[in-house]
Amino acid sequence: MRSLFKHSVTAMAAVAVMGFTSCNKENAPEHPAEGHKAVLNITLNNPAMKETRVAGAAPINDNTVQNFSVFVIDENGDATWKTHVIGSGPLTDFEVTTHAKRIYIIANAGDQTANYDTRAELEAAKIDLAPTYATRWATVNTVADLSFTQSGGVWSVTANLTLQFVAARITVKVDNQMTGYTKAGGTVIITDIMLLNARGQSKLFPGDGLSSLIPAAYDTNKKYLEGMAEPATPFANYPANGEFTVDATNLKNDYTFMVTPTTSDFYFYVYENDATMAETFPTIITLAGVNVNGDPVYFPVHLAPYETWKSGTLSGGLVRGYSYDLKITLTGDATIGNGGGVEDPTLPDLNATLDVTLTIADWQATKLEKEF
Repeated sequence: MRSLFKHSVTAMAAVAVMGFTSCNKENAPEHPAEGHKAVLNITLNNPAMKETRVAGAAPINDNTVQNFSVFVIDENGDATWKTHVIGSGPLTDFEVTTHAKRIYIIANAGDQTANYDTRAELEAAKIDLAPTYATRWATVNTVADLSFTQSGGVWSVTANLTLQFVAARITVKVDNQMTGYTKAGGTVIITDIMLLNARGQSKLFPGDGLSSLIPAAYDTNKKYLEGMAEPATPFANYPANGEFTVDATNLKNDYTFMVTPTTSDFYFYVYENDATMAETFPTIITLAGVNVNGDPVYFPVHLAPYETWKSGTLSGGLVRGYSYDLKITLTGDATIGNGGGVEDPTLPDLNATLDVTLTIADWQATKLEKEF
C-alpha cells in the first residue's frame, strides 16, 4: 500500500531559550572582554513530531523534537562551537566564549555538526524534499549579534527563539457527492490524487533580512517534483525537461471512493512556493481520472491567489510552516462531460467555486474549501 505524507503539522512553536553567562573572577570591566569563558543553555518547548509516514488520518501528536544540532557562530563567521543533542534537551552549560555572536539550530535532522563549519555554509545549505518524507526538519537562527550584559561580575545574554518547520503541510479532504458516480463505465471515474509543482529543494536558513527558504538557483532535476509525468498532449504550464523529476510514490496516491463516510483524507509535505501565476508553476493539488469518453479529466486546486475563491483570501503561494487544509467537494453530474473537471490541471478551473476559511495555528493552519 502506498504511503502518503500523513502528519499533522499543527505545532511548530518550539521555543529555544538560550542563555550565555561569562564569569570574570577579577573586577568586571564595564564592557564584556573578548574571549571570556561563557556557557550556553538551551531549553526547547517541544512541538511533537513523528518520524514516519503513515496511511489514514494525520496523527494529532506529530510534533516532538527528536534531536537538534546547535551551531554557535563567532565574530569571524566560524561555527566555533557545535554540539548535537538527542531528544528535546535541555542543553546545559555548553562551554563557549564571549566571541559568540549568532546561534543556528537544526532540529529532527540527526547529527548535522560535521556538515557545517561556518555561518556562510549554514545559510547556503539546501535540503532535498525526500528527507522530509520521514522527519519534520525545523530550523531557527538569531538575526542579530548577541549582546552580553553584566550582572554582578557575570556577563550573560538570553535569546528566545521559535523553531519553524522547513516544509509546509497540505491536508486534503475529498467529499465526493457527484451525481451518478458509480466507479463504473458511463461516468467520470477518479483514480488518483496527486501533487504537481512541488519545489524539489529548500534552504535551511533564510539569511539576514530574508524570510523565504526558496533557493536562488537549483541543481539539475531538483527544481520541481511532480506526482505524474506530463502526458502526450502537453499541458499549458509545465516545467521544461531537466527542471523536474517525477515522484509517483510520495506525491501521488490512489483515490478510493468512500460511500460511508463520503470523505477521504490525504496528506502531503512540501516546500514553499511563491508562484502567483499559473505560468510560474504554483503548487497544485489535483484529483485525476477519466471522463465518460475515457479521456483524462482533472479537478485541480491551485495554491495561488488567482484561484477561484468564494470567500477568504490567499495572498501568495505556499509558505513554510503553514498547514493548508483543503476540502474538495465534488457536486457535478458524473454522467455528463467531465463532471465539472477540466482537461488541463495546470490551468485554473474558472467555473468552479472555492470556499476559503483562513485560520492560523502554531504550524499556522490555512483552511481551504473547493466545490466542483
